[in-house]
Amino acid sequence: MSNLAIVIGVSEYKDQENLPACKNDAQIIHSILSESKKFDDILNIDGYVSGREVKSKVSEFVRGHENEKVEEIFFYFSGHGARITEDFWYVLSDFDNNNIHTTALSNDELDEILKSLNPTLTVKVVDACFAGTEYIKNTYNISNIFDKSIQKKNFEKVYFLFSSTRNETSIAFKDISLFTKSFVEAVFSFEKNNIRYQDLVNFITDDLSNSRVSQNPYFVTQANQTEIFIDVNNVNISNLKSKFPYFVNNTEVMAVIDSVESSLLYRVREANKNYCSKDEAISILNSLDDIADGFEFSKEINELFNIDTINSNNLTKIPNRRKIAEWIKDEDDDYFIKLDYVKEERERIDYSFGIVIGNGQKEKYYVDVVSDYNSTYLDCNNVKVINFIPKFEFLPKYDIFVTYIISKNKITIFSKFERYKDLNWDSRQLELTNSWRVDTKTLKPEEDLYCFFKDLLEKLDFAIINDIEGLVG
Repeated sequence: MSNLAIVIGVSEYKDQENLPACKNDAQIIHSILSESKKFDDILNIDGYVSGREVKSKVSEFVRGHENEKVEEIFFYFSGHGARITEDFWYVLSDFDNNNIHTTALSNDELDEILKSLNPTLTVKVVDACFAGTEYIKNTYNISNIFDKSIQKKNFEKVYFLFSSTRNETSIAFKDISLFTKSFVEAVFSFEKNNIRYQDLVNFITDDLSNSRVSQNPYFVTQANQTEIFIDVNNVNISNLKSKFPYFVNNTEVMAVIDSVESSLLYRVREANKNYCSKDEAISILNSLDDIADGFEFSKEINELFNIDTINSNNLTKIPNRRKIAEWIKDEDDDYFIKLDYVKEERERIDYSFGIVIGNGQKEKYYVDVVSDYNSTYLDCNNVKVINFIPKFEFLPKYDIFVTYIISKNKITIFSKFERYKDLNWDSRQLELTNSWRVDTKTLKPEEDLYCFFKDLLEKLDFAIINDIEGLVG
């Protein structure tokens, strides 16, 4: 029966704030594990480590033990972290928001790797702050992610120890991280005794709740609460205290404040990368014009129709704008738009008049109802109408309507196609039978938005072909 451990401390980053404490975190955890004599093999990675390097080393380590019966796998990470889409990502030295799958390790991928060993006990200790930004309206948090680990990966027994909850930054001093410091002090407090994982949880909970700084760790346990972390008898605590003095010395509160302020500035800078200046937004929206103008519709569409694309900022070309206005009102977000309202007459029964005889009298009243919207930016186009003029009398005319609203960091695109009804050979009217498709995307990275926009036009192309097939059938 093997006990295995993986220890990662990422202290240097290409484009992120360096975290010198994380290398020390990893080194003392590695020292404790090594001296404990519990673990048969330990993979230690620290300093500057790229995404490919970490994944290669972890995979090679796991492959080397895949034919063994593994009693426990212990995973420790100290460094930046990012919560992107519905997963947590371990941020590695070459992290790039545009290439997260290459430059970061997702919690889901890590679960798959660890699960391949089929361990009896799986332990994760994660000391990481959120270096990244949630995507639009993402409600996933750490509890969701770790619960998914348990439910979908079917680990037999687990202890997951995470340094902070979803809205917090994990605090790092100059030489150590607060959560790892508490973890180590828990070990030091159990001199000459076995220490359970639950003992670690209990100590850290009490320690950080009494701390002068605000950090709330998060724990998930699915075990018997009797599982032993290590036998402290085997660890030379005096030597470790001498080798890593900053894990036992008191740290001034000012260092914490400076760390928090620095971290806040860094996180603001990171979040700002997802926001656009006016010039950047105009460039992105102009590129959408170019994509619409140059889009190659399918062979079938070109055989059946002459196609004309109109780009403008004239919202009167868009039908059913009231539906869009109602969506915007319900969304209540930071879009660059102004809503228009009208007063609508309503009726209700006033029972005060007929309270004695048991009936009431109708009375009229007025309510403000959203009726339309207008863009508050007019420096670029936000309307696209693509006309499909039939080459055959059998075919109706079609239009594709695309319009969008933006904020500094996102775009919501409303799109649909509509068929026209022929009133005679010279005039037509829109049937207005289709609902708006609504898609919200970030403006950055631009390439992702451009790919989505091309895919959207392809879907509308297919929808028109499908509609024509229904007419023919």
